[in-house]
Amino acid sequence: MGFGGNTYVLQGIRAGRIAFNGTGTAAAEQQPIVSPLVVGRIPNEPRSFVVRPQTARLAAESSGSWRVALVTGMRGAGKTHVAAAYARNRLARGVGLAGWVNAGSDDTLYAGLAEVALRLGTADPGDDPVKAAYRLRDHLATQAEAGLLVLDNATDVDLVRELLPASGNTQIVITSTVRSFTSLADLLVDAGTGYSRNQSVAYLNSVTDLNDPPGAAAVAAELGDLPLALATAAAAIAASGATYTRFLQRVRSQPLPRALRHRVGQEHRLRVDQAITLSLDDARIPTGDPGLDTTIRWLLDLFAVFDPAGIGRELLTHPDPELDEWIDDAIDHCVQRSLLTWSTGRDSLLAHRLTARALREQILDADHAETVLTAALDLLEPHLFDEDEAWARRLEGTRLVDHIDAITSSGLPRRVTPASRSRILKTQRWATRQLTTTAVLTRAIELAHATLIEHEQILGSKHPDTLNTRHNLADAYQEAGQVTSAIDLYEQVLTDRRRILGDDHPHTLNTRNNLALAHQEAGQLTSAIDLYEQVLTDRRRILGDSHPHTLNTRNNLADAYQEAGQVSSAIDLYEQVLTDRRRILGEDHPDTLNTRHNLAHAYQEAGQVGKAIELFEQVLTDYLR
Repeated sequence: MGFGGNTYVLQGIRAGRIAFNGTGTAAAEQQPIVSPLVVGRIPNEPRSFVVRPQTARLAAESSGSWRVALVTGMRGAGKTHVAAAYARNRLARGVGLAGWVNAGSDDTLYAGLAEVALRLGTADPGDDPVKAAYRLRDHLATQAEAGLLVLDNATDVDLVRELLPASGNTQIVITSTVRSFTSLADLLVDAGTGYSRNQSVAYLNSVTDLNDPPGAAAVAAELGDLPLALATAAAAIAASGATYTRFLQRVRSQPLPRALRHRVGQEHRLRVDQAITLSLDDARIPTGDPGLDTTIRWLLDLFAVFDPAGIGRELLTHPDPELDEWIDDAIDHCVQRSLLTWSTGRDSLLAHRLTARALREQILDADHAETVLTAALDLLEPHLFDEDEAWARRLEGTRLVDHIDAITSSGLPRRVTPASRSRILKTQRWATRQLTTTAVLTRAIELAHATLIEHEQILGSKHPDTLNTRHNLADAYQEAGQVTSAIDLYEQVLTDRRRILGDDHPHTLNTRNNLALAHQEAGQLTSAIDLYEQVLTDRRRILGDSHPHTLNTRNNLADAYQEAGQVSSAIDLYEQVLTDRRRILGEDHPDTLNTRHNLAHAYQEAGQVGKAIELFEQVLTDYLR
């Protein structure tokens, strides 16, 4: 199924029994690691970069005196760039692993660590990210080769403590505003409120080409020496040719968005928000090229709703071909104004969370949520690939799920039309399917729960899309081994689908098939076989014997026969399914390979060892290829 469908992943393949070696890596996939291995999006060096003593301290004390360092300070103080400068320094001096993980939530932390584990070859390709993260922890604890892992914007002290390796030669740098992370650190590096006043003045004069130390000092004082605010201010001053005095006048007269006016407990000065807002306004000043102006506004709007931790350059394709030609110029325009930053590989663009928040507040203030989310969905939806590509494109899928999460948590969906809200719900269903198919099960269950609540509130409990979402949650439970919960939900969905859609509707048949699979996984083989046989009869009648869904049920029924000890029946059915899958799907299709593998296993159980070995060897050759 593609983007429009949301209910078919589990009905396909049952019980592929593939062995892995002792390291947890598929034996055929294990390859030597090429040093250095860079995983994640390390921010590139920004314009007029200020070398800070915090980075020098990390480097000076890196010779075995610390394993875990905490870089702390207020938001916008430059913690991320201190850590990024150290990471770039380590890369230049040679390091086996340089991993960069967005630790801003449990989901992104697990996903980032799982990506590192996968690239290192320390986790099974099918591992849940939680399992992969713990495997990475255990692997790093045994490594003598020097490595670096940055956990950026960490929030959960207890979770990070659980995931830190107890030994090894991999340095861990944590950036966070949460001071209690000091309990985990051997070295505390305090970014404080940002630059020293002398650094602020030197930075401003360098970027703006103004030789006005008192004026620069006045701007720095107004902005609290915060690097983020100073970067956006300097870029705005340089672009407009204004003086420091004129800039301060503009900042002080800048009206705050409603959301900012009502926020209490500000960690930093409201002038910082005003400076960022002013820089955003300046970036939108007409350039003389209407196409470029439109593309700049479009690009900034995307960072209001997509994940600011990184938008891949390949995603940034404007649906209008004429405007697409302006994208690189629009990126340069925003990077020069310090609103966006390139990753070190220049394959992703990043924005500071304060910048993204200011963008959202401007959109809410102007009541432009509908326009912005429509543009974001127009960009996102064509990239939501079919489920049969989910595994091969799992890393790309993780990025897309992050963007869908960012959209739903932005606050903007509450301000859009029912049609746009329906499009957002559709992307959430896709995200749940993607996570389930790629075994990101903890996150899949959490997302499915939240999505189901939204569907029930917006569409009602009996709407077909709500039933799809409830089915998706049951699938996630089943994949996670929570078969009792899965069976309960499948039975609820089946009752409603039979009543609303009829017994022969494809969605109803799919639920019946997956309910049989859940009974089988619960060890209830008699009821599973009965259900499979009923579904098979109806699928043959409605879809024909050679339809892929019918073939799936035939394969699953053969597997149930095998588990129930009816090996002869299983072999007969596997052989029939294999003949049809070879004819319809081809010898190398994953479903065909799965049936060949299961048939070999059935031969082995039947004592036909020669046949089993011959078929296992053939299948192994094709799996490896």
